Amino acid sequence: MELDELKTAWATFDKNVTQSLKLNEKLVQKISLENSKRKLNKPVHVFMVKIAVITFCIIFFLLDSTFKLSDSIPFLLIGFLIMLISLAYVILNVLKINRYLRIDYMNSSIVGLQVELTSLKVWILKVRKIELILLVPFMMSLLVIMFKIVGIDIIHHIQLYMLELAIVFSLVIPLFLWVNKHLYKRQLEEAHNYLNDLEVFRSEDEPSVSAL
Repeated sequence: MELDELKTAWATFDKNVTQSLKLNEKLVQKISLENSKRKLNKPVHVFMVKIAVITFCIIFFLLDSTFKLSDSIPFLLIGFLIMLISLAYVILNVLKINRYLRIDYMNSSIVGLQVELTSLKVWILKVRKIELILLVPFMMSLLVIMFKIVGIDIIHHIQLYMLELAIVFSLVIPLFLWVNKHLYKRQLEEAHNYLNDLEVFRSEDEPSVSAL
């Protein structure tokens, strides 16, 4: 009888420990997934702010260029080029938001999420290259228009124009690379690391459950 009671007690203990381990695993999984998702939400908020700012700039240049540069077709065309590039930036940011939000944390496996994040990283790199390419004509055109608005035809002062371009790009390019590192690369890596840690925890936890 005592042996039967011992077996029953051990079975109950084994069941409780197994349930506790499964509960801990679910809790760790929930926390890790929430942390990973939170890392991806930060860039999304920045994308939304960028869309709002760029949209405001498009409206401003549309009104300002039409009013101040309407008597100069070349400069008016440059103003519209700026607006077209700005519109391209808006579209790219909308696409980035959609791509980030498409990652399904609720119904995807850990491996599936890791694959999604890796794919997102590659896709973001391609988009950032496009944004960097667009940055060159954007800054060149923007500089011309800004000087024109204050009454200076910078095109006829090519040396000053080249100097201003060198100064602008020496500031903008490092800023672009800094944003690329901290907003994109680091956030994606940290989101991926949470999933890696969760995968390691699950692989270490499975033998413990099996041993019981």
